[in-house]
Amino acid sequence: MLATLDLAPAAEEEMLALESIFPDTLHLYSNNDGSLLLSPDLGPQQPPLVIQCEDPLSIAKLTSLPPASLFFRLPPGYPSAPTIDEAMPELKVECAWATADQVNMMLAAATMAAFQAVTDRSVALFEAHAAATAVLDDVVGSLPSPWPVPAPVFDVLIRHNREQTRATLQRSIYSCMICLETKPGKDAVAVPGCAHVFCRQCLHDFFVVLIDENMPKSVVCPHPDCVRTSRTSSKADHDPPPPPPQVGVEGDSDMQSVLAHHPLPPDFVDKVVGPDRTEKWKQQLLRRQYLSDPAIVWCPQPKCDGPARGHPRGHRYQKLATCLVCDFSFCAVCLRAWHGSAAPCSFRDVNTLLKLMLAARQIEDPEERDLAIQALYLKYTRALLDRLVRDHDAEMASKEWVAKFTQKCPRCLVAVDRYSGCSHMQCSRCDAHFCYVCGVELDAGDPYLHFRVAGATCRV
Repeated sequence: MLATLDLAPAAEEEMLALESIFPDTLHLYSNNDGSLLLSPDLGPQQPPLVIQCEDPLSIAKLTSLPPASLFFRLPPGYPSAPTIDEAMPELKVECAWATADQVNMMLAAATMAAFQAVTDRSVALFEAHAAATAVLDDVVGSLPSPWPVPAPVFDVLIRHNREQTRATLQRSIYSCMICLETKPGKDAVAVPGCAHVFCRQCLHDFFVVLIDENMPKSVVCPHPDCVRTSRTSSKADHDPPPPPPQVGVEGDSDMQSVLAHHPLPPDFVDKVVGPDRTEKWKQQLLRRQYLSDPAIVWCPQPKCDGPARGHPRGHRYQKLATCLVCDFSFCAVCLRAWHGSAAPCSFRDVNTLLKLMLAARQIEDPEERDLAIQALYLKYTRALLDRLVRDHDAEMASKEWVAKFTQKCPRCLVAVDRYSGCSHMQCSRCDAHFCYVCGVELDAGDPYLHFRVAGATCRV
């Protein structure tokens, strides 16, 4: 590597020393050019660095930061040229995440240290590297928490942190919280954000079951103590919790909004379960979000069932909805092809709607029950279904009261209610005589014989 450079003996010795000290971070090029990486100190004893991106809103924790680079070009005769200007190396600092002022501070510190070394007729790169690194550590120590960064920088930081976490994991051993076995890091996968580690196969099987069982919001880190999991498994969340995504009228923008608020990025899910199941998972998430949107109804076309949005209340075309998938225009109330705002709606079979609603109310799991009822509300309108259920409940209550407090005429089966008097009843519809206690029809010639026979249990 050094043979390609035209270096003075002192400079060549410096390069050999730097290569020994920084074997992985010193890069030498031709024409006396090179660079040294400046690695910020985010050691294991320090808490993770929290970063925040405003658009779209995202929060993540970092255990490492990308290094800055100190580029140098050595002049001929360095470091013992006749004058300081001729011996001074050209320096430049680049950092993907630092501000321009912070980069200038690192460069100023490196330049000052190099100037002092050259003034003393000594090699300067080690001193320049140390000075720039000290400023870099001060910059890292002064970062706020959370640290707001623009979206491009956020992506760079997340990508670097993921690569470093993976590299560190491959050099270690780990215990999987799913199979509870200890394995080498090369077989592991770290969940982005929380960095909890699992067997790749275990996490694959776990996610596949959730996706196949239509539980997309549960596709999160399975570690029982994971804070990021709380976004989907409980009411608690980070401080402050992000607002729920507002879905729009276009499927692509809806998908981006929903995925931005899920703890796991889709590219990670894709690496674990593959593209086909990832697409299925994304569609499940989007459909769940549509189910929670009261403005969404569902396309009545048998081969579609896609989401559609009606117009605001009070709008001239309030009942008009157009499917986002097949572009079918229909009435959002009766679900028939669009019949105009003035024409009244009609329903084919209200009994079928009632059966669907009653079946949804029988679901044991509260969350699944609420989702099923909400889906029916969105599809058939809440007013209609509540009226059908109200009428049904009233009818059931009436039937229960009739069964409990009345007796049927044994001849015409009309229900008879007794407010007072004896147990001998005469039907006002068919004139049949019967016992109010047991319902047996009595002899019209002697109706009280039923109460006088030996062993009779009915009393007048």
